[in-house]
Amino acid sequence: MTANNAARATAPTAWTPPARRHGPEPAPARPAVRDFAERFSAERFHTLSESIDLQDARPEDGTAPAVFAGVCQDLLVPSAQMEKLARRWAGPARLILFDSVFGHDAFLKDDDAIAAVLGDLRGACHD
Repeated sequence: MTANNAARATAPTAWTPPARRHGPEPAPARPAVRDFAERFSAERFHTLSESIDLQDARPEDGTAPAVFAGVCQDLLVPSAQMEKLARRWAGPARLILFDSVFGHDAFLKDDDAIAAVLGDLRGACHD
């Protein structure tokens, strides 16, 4: 952990959303979004996000069998990154890439694609 990360990890986590500067009024939140926001405070989300940023896991240290799944149309975590991660994993690794119009959100929105991936994994467990 760098000195900068250590300082951030011990700093207070209070967060204030930035003031809206321009643009139209935001659309009303969908019910699922409102439900999530009611259960998951901004401070909890910030803490989760920061813990992800501060982690220092190395794929070369992973020895357990692992399955990595990625979406070919994901712009946040491109397929090439998933391929590199699976190659770097020290233990047995399997990479499943699939297509979805939902891109990065496929794991939340594309039930059919996820069901196919899980079915593929279930079949592999029984081989």
